[in-house]
Amino acid sequence: MRSWPGWISSRRQRGGAARGGAGREFAYELLQAIAPQDENALQAGLAQLVEAELLYQRGRPPRARYMFKHALIQDAAYASLLKSTRQQVHQQIAQVLEARFPALVETQPELVAQHYTAASGYEQAVHYWQRAGQQASDRSAHLEAISHFTTGIELLKSLPETPAWTQHALTLHIALGAAVQMAKGLAAPEVEHAYTQAYALCRQVGRRQNLPLSCMACTDSMQYGSSCTRRARSETCCYAWCNVPTSPRSRSSPTMRLG
Repeated sequence: MRSWPGWISSRRQRGGAARGGAGREFAYELLQAIAPQDENALQAGLAQLVEAELLYQRGRPPRARYMFKHALIQDAAYASLLKSTRQQVHQQIAQVLEARFPALVETQPELVAQHYTAASGYEQAVHYWQRAGQQASDRSAHLEAISHFTTGIELLKSLPETPAWTQHALTLHIALGAAVQMAKGLAAPEVEHAYTQAYALCRQVGRRQNLPLSCMACTDSMQYGSSCTRRARSETCCYAWCNVPTSPRSRSSPTMRLG
């Protein structure tokens, strides 16, 4: 694009990478924390982009916010980067958000999850997708919660299976089952699938010896009765088997936060 200043179009300059990777709208404070230029050079470069009408600006640094005029402009900046550079930038952004923007991380964990996912930091990403799903469930945004929990489960497939992995997978499947149940009803086949996966994970955790006799009988009898009954039993027994704490809310929407 001929209107791009040379310093942003060059792959050797990380400032363009930071802007492209930060998203269509970004805060000056975030860009300042990850861009390689000093403050004067950064502000001059941003002013060039605003003057060229590639960026919109609201406020003044250090409180300014910027937005690419068109998504295609951001896409062009992002696509020009090597994959390794993109991952580095996303990793930096996620770490800066954690260190300097805790309030934003608390209210929008999906933002950090997206950056860690793009950086291939799947272990951290799974944690934040689970948090994002939990928050969505808490405000009854069940379809959003399903999306977040499902993303976390998919990313787990890229990680080695360890005891911690099993516990995370169990947490996510129970939470997913609850979200699907709230969104589509107990009879939805996705509910049975989620709780069946959770039940299998419960067996891997291996706490059967701690089960009360009533719950052991319940787990052994899951093969009988209607599918809805099996799902309800599966949900109940996963909690008892794995010592998942329950609350009045979690009895109707069984979710659990990752530590």
